[in-house]
Amino acid sequence: MSYQLTYTTDLRWAQSALANLGILLNDHAILEKKAAVVAIDMMKYFPKSPKTLCRLSKLAREEMRHFELVTQFVEQNSYDQIQMKPVSYMRNLFSLVDSANRTQALRDRLLIASIIEARAHERFDCLIPLLNGKLAAFYTKLSHAEKRHQDIYFTLCLELVGESKTLDRLSELLDEERRILLATQDRFGFFSCV
Repeated sequence: MSYQLTYTTDLRWAQSALANLGILLNDHAILEKKAAVVAIDMMKYFPKSPKTLCRLSKLAREEMRHFELVTQFVEQNSYDQIQMKPVSYMRNLFSLVDSANRTQALRDRLLIASIIEARAHERFDCLIPLLNGKLAAFYTKLSHAEKRHQDIYFTLCLELVGESKTLDRLSELLDEERRILLATQDRFGFFSCV
């Protein structure tokens, strides 16, 4: 079982990305590191599930490997290393976590992590046809990984609260994700609107 995002990235974002590849790559590296932290943080919610702990540990290692690969790509292709702060997209999404009880909070964290991975997958797929050479091949590999990560978090949520509760909350969060993404226009970034 899978789902679709409710907003498709505007081609203007892809054009901004092409015009700002150095910024895109630096922001992407930061986000891979943050994705690893999210996976590691999720592990505390599954202390009695070795199978889930292993899945999340593997996911965190893969995210860190992506961080290393993006950083190497930046260096090998003579892009400047830029110290930057990511746009507020992820922070704003995680602020939607319903902390009324532990199960609801975990459900929301899993769904938000899945949505972020889905958006990354969608952004890569938007960019790949416009790129050539090494970056297109690199992003094609990463796109497949992002889809797999989306599915891991989504499946964990389904296992936690069942299909009905997952899909009801997913619908709400997807609407909020669209709103947050459209409002993230202060500057260009991997998760900016344009």
